[in-house]
Amino acid sequence: MPEGGEILRNRLGMAPGIRLPVGEAELFLLPGVPVELKVIFAEEVEPLLGKGEEREVVELTFGSEETRLSGWAEELEKKEGVVVGIYPLFGRLQARMRIIGKVGEVGRIACKVKEEAEREGIPLLEERSFRLG
Repeated sequence: MPEGGEILRNRLGMAPGIRLPVGEAELFLLPGVPVELKVIFAEEVEPLLGKGEEREVVELTFGSEETRLSGWAEELEKKEGVVVGIYPLFGRLQARMRIIGKVGEVGRIACKVKEEAEREGIPLLEERSFRLG
């Protein structure tokens, strides 16, 4: 258990989740088994998300492999101060980029990503946005 970490109950399996404060943020580590991850998220993590500043989330699904997008994620996190995750969509040549940050900023950043994807010839297949908190 990392120092300062808190165990998140997993009622379906053996691997617990972990809640870990990192500066002003919180890091949640969850097991990779999808059904367990979903239960821990719904029961342990989601109730905690509304306790902070409202955040905006934009998800962009591209017709490209994950590796073509990974460099963008690192650059955005450094330059723009957002959290970026890239997730492969198994069984398809697609990847989803999730950008999380301050309300109003994420939309602007997503526009930059879409412009870069167009320049690179990477098709945008789907876009959705929502708010947390």
